[in-house]
Amino acid sequence: MPQRVIRDWTDSEKINTISSSAECLFVRLMMKADDFGNFHANVKLVKSLCFPLKDYRESDITRWMNELKESGLIAFYMADNKKYLTILKFGQRLRNMRNTFPKPSENDNMQQSAASCGECPPETNRSRNEEEGEEEGEENTQPPNFKKLTKEEFHSELKNYVEEFGKEVVTKFFNYWSEKDTKGKMKFQKQDTWETKLRLITWKNNEGKWSK
Repeated sequence: MPQRVIRDWTDSEKINTISSSAECLFVRLMMKADDFGNFHANVKLVKSLCFPLKDYRESDITRWMNELKESGLIAFYMADNKKYLTILKFGQRLRNMRNTFPKPSENDNMQQSAASCGECPPETNRSRNEEEGEEEGEENTQPPNFKKLTKEEFHSELKNYVEEFGKEVVTKFFNYWSEKDTKGKMKFQKQDTWETKLRLITWKNNEGKWSK
């Protein structure tokens, strides 16, 4: 079983928007995911691996997964025609990182609706979230808005990935994407979509090609 560090999120507004059952699933996904935060998104596998001794319905697991997706805690992607999820900002710092599941590529639309992952259709009835009080505003739709990040905030976010990708890779990545144009807009802010972890994965994979 992988070693995991569970951070204190008791005062997290994002965690506070999800149900206690969805939070329980999130904790178990943290325990089961590989060292890069990736795991199955097939609801049958999630049920059997995360709750082997619980008699939960698959519809419950689906609903909780959707809560985590809508709150910006996980995202879905496809690899080898199979469904996977990745825990966003996973941030586990291990000396030897091993991936059990295929990594999402930059081409994966990580903001896709859960419906495109087949097993996780979006809920048509949002009364559950409404009852719990959806007070997170913009953070609940696309947290945070990368186009509004300052250079300092972008730099601070990248610190979370130094252990995983290495200081040199992260520094080069930051220097390239934080370059400003004549209007003061940074390169990464000019992209249509942005997920830092996915961009770093692609950047690191392409480094060998660039150095040739």
